[in-house]
Amino acid sequence: MIRDMTPAERRAYDLGIRAAIDAACIVALTIETSQDAGTFRKRVAAETLATFAEAAEGLKLTQATHQE
Repeated sequence: MIRDMTPAERRAYDLGIRAAIDAACIVALTIETSQDAGTFRKRVAAETLATFAEAAEGLKLTQATHQE
């Protein structure tokens, strides 16, 4: 369970979430800047990935700090 995680496990979990968010953002940006970005499927895919990335922020156990 989350409450039983050590600080290192909590950090690893958050880093995994961060990696998923970063990957979704990179793919969304790649789609948005592609030559055929205006197609319906590309627009939907990019928006879906961006929405996932935004929603995944809520899965993190700790809030981001300016010290990172």
